Amino acid sequence: MEKPTLPANEQERLAALYRYDILDTDFEESFDDLAKVASVLCDTPIALISLIDPNRQWFKAARGLDARETPRDSAFCAHAIHKDEVMIVHDTLEDSRFHDNPLVTGDPNIRFYAGAPIITNDGYPLGTICSIDRKPRELTKEQIEGLKALSRQVTINLEMRRQMRTLNEINQSKNRLFSIISHDMRSPLSTLNTVINHLFDQSDSLDEEEKDQWLHAIQKSAATSLTIAENLLKWARFEEGTVQYNPKTIDLEEFFSKIRPILEENAQSKNIELVTEIEATTATVADETMLHSIIQNTVSNSIKFTHENGTVKIACKAKNSGTHISISDTGVGMKEKTLENLFKIESTYSAEGTQGEKGSGLGLCLCKQFAEKMGGSLNVESKEGVGTTMHIHLPAKSF
Repeated sequence: MEKPTLPANEQERLAALYRYDILDTDFEESFDDLAKVASVLCDTPIALISLIDPNRQWFKAARGLDARETPRDSAFCAHAIHKDEVMIVHDTLEDSRFHDNPLVTGDPNIRFYAGAPIITNDGYPLGTICSIDRKPRELTKEQIEGLKALSRQVTINLEMRRQMRTLNEINQSKNRLFSIISHDMRSPLSTLNTVINHLFDQSDSLDEEEKDQWLHAIQKSAATSLTIAENLLKWARFEEGTVQYNPKTIDLEEFFSKIRPILEENAQSKNIELVTEIEATTATVADETMLHSIIQNTVSNSIKFTHENGTVKIACKAKNSGTHISISDTGVGMKEKTLENLFKIESTYSAEGTQGEKGSGLGLCLCKQFAEKMGGSLNVESKEGVGTTMHIHLPAKSF
């Protein structure tokens, strides 16, 4: 048996396959119908739509065969993806590549094979739509052309399926956006309205201390509304693809000296100690606006979920692979389920901080998107009742 070789562009081919997010999904009527047409067109008992991943051929549609996959080494389709035309084996027992193939010598006892490669719009072969018989046979020119037409239809179906998935994701994001606007924005604005009305009604009877307390409540609600609004705007721009990446070399010691007063003001409101450990001469290549947003959001989140007199620590170290920034706190931590869904836009929700602080959860989603936009990453470690650490990695060079 001749094992199929890997295409020269195998990594790119696999990337093209994975973008359809179709492997190991259920049968779908639109693909099943194409396999049925292939079976009728070629007058064969078996017809398949197969996709070739690193180790197997997996069937998105299967007519006349119960299996959902076979090893790649024995897959006829793994040979067929090397050709632009239909690969035809009239009699497997007379073909040196396949005469001792386990799919020939055993079930399903293949004697005839015709496979048309499924090729993406950008030229990558993903698999085939094929017709198989247990006896030798020939195909007419019309049947061959028909099989090629069916392979093009499979590609169209894949693209349509991908576009529908993208539209569903966009709709989910829009629904989440409307939820944030209707709920998370309403809460601080409602508080703001209540406080202002109370001040107007009771202004003559309030002493200076009471007025200061009410004004502080106004300031707090206004700040929360502004933060949510800013994050919504940034997220909307990111979704539209209008966020520009402007990398430059940033001296992190200088960067944190500028941003620290803003962070300290937030920490002091809860008497939280803000500790910074920045290695001297540490620098990174990043977008300063994005990095500012990441640090401000992650530190604010740590302060939000840390009790009074707690600690939030910012550490920054240079590594060979880039720069590592950690934001750790002695806060309430997170449940495992919360941690799993932390960066999923459809799962974000308004969790109250240790003093009832409001938020949308959108800020952390933005932080991760910004980190990845800069070629880096953002990961989280957390234990309920112990605290949380955000790990931000930025690459050594702009990508």
